[in-house]
Amino acid sequence: MASPAAPPWAAALADAVRSKDPDAALRAGLAAVDAKAPALEIARAAAVPWAESVDVSAGTPLRGLMGLSSGLRLSRHLAPRLQALPVLRGLSLAATDPKLPPSERRRRVKVAGEISHLTRSFEYAVRTGAFSDAVSIFSGLLTEGKERVMAGDTLFRVAAEDMVNGGQKLVYAVKAWQLASTLGWRAGDAIMGPAVTRVATGIQDPSAYKTLMAVWGREKVDIAAIGGNAGGAEGPEREAILIALRSPSAEECAKGVILALKRGVGLDALAHVVVREAALRVAAAGTYDLPALGGLVYADTARWVLKFSKTETRVLPVLQACLVLRSQAPRPTEVRAPPMGARDIETLVYQVCREGPSGNLDPNLTLADAAVEEATAYPSAVKEGLGALARAIALSSPEEKTWPALEARFPPPTSS
Repeated sequence: MASPAAPPWAAALADAVRSKDPDAALRAGLAAVDAKAPALEIARAAAVPWAESVDVSAGTPLRGLMGLSSGLRLSRHLAPRLQALPVLRGLSLAATDPKLPPSERRRRVKVAGEISHLTRSFEYAVRTGAFSDAVSIFSGLLTEGKERVMAGDTLFRVAAEDMVNGGQKLVYAVKAWQLASTLGWRAGDAIMGPAVTRVATGIQDPSAYKTLMAVWGREKVDIAAIGGNAGGAEGPEREAILIALRSPSAEECAKGVILALKRGVGLDALAHVVVREAALRVAAAGTYDLPALGGLVYADTARWVLKFSKTETRVLPVLQACLVLRSQAPRPTEVRAPPMGARDIETLVYQVCREGPSGNLDPNLTLADAAVEEATAYPSAVKEGLGALARAIALSSPEEKTWPALEARFPPPTSS
């Protein structure tokens, strides 16, 4: 039986994304809203053509990936009438990314084989920069159930070893995984392709990883044993971790947090302290501070990997997040983020959507996703992330070109 034809808005959206026309992408997205299309289907209609046509070799940020993934995840926290709004903003980012000419667009190729062999081959391809091989091998790993989880574990582990651009590889890998997962893994291999390509460029900055492994070896920590840690990170333990994050050297920082784990501090308890500290630094910023935002996004990504993975190496991203914060300026000790909670999420996301592709839309959408995740997805929530998001919004400016039309279609949450 033939598949039903795509609705006119979906074809128009795919064409706009491939041809780098953000205005046409927005028009197609609004036509989808008029046709009562769910936010998930609008994102799907853009995600596949973006993934097949984006020019990863250009070295520019994968704004479409970040915008579509974050926008779709944020839509879950909005009233039904507003759910399409962050996705529409993601469409504009997807349409602005550089694209390949039609003759060079990626074709979906899967390599079949035994799971352990494919895993080893994938790691080798990543480390040697054989990105075409890495993409096709990883596509072969993306089967069902346990095998798919193993593929994610492998991808996140090798991505976390390379801290080039502040750990961007791991962030891309996780955002792609979240997008493909939210879309039900339909065309999941295609959606994952650009992120896997970006990860598989060879290990460019292994210095932090080498530091962590050297300290780990000297302290003789049982990596399997710490996975069962259940200790909290309050009082003296929390203060010891914060002192480590202000250490004068990466080695001292690594030693401080690894010793905290050796004393029994739980992995998520450590992640909670790191995320909260990163959030307070963003909230304390006097100017729009992209590295500080990146530190918070990476810390949230590391905590997500802890929740996703059951492997011994899931601790690595959290330790990397500690070194990221150590490399940044510490916050003033008296800083406190404004009190915010779940009731503020819808308003904050709406305010982020007032920004456009030429401004801070991309980082703020990603920050919003991280802040909302931290406020809602964990028993030990980090509400300070919402205060950090409010600070980033205050330091940004609304877009004047397309926002008025969007505001007319999507009145503010406080409107009756």
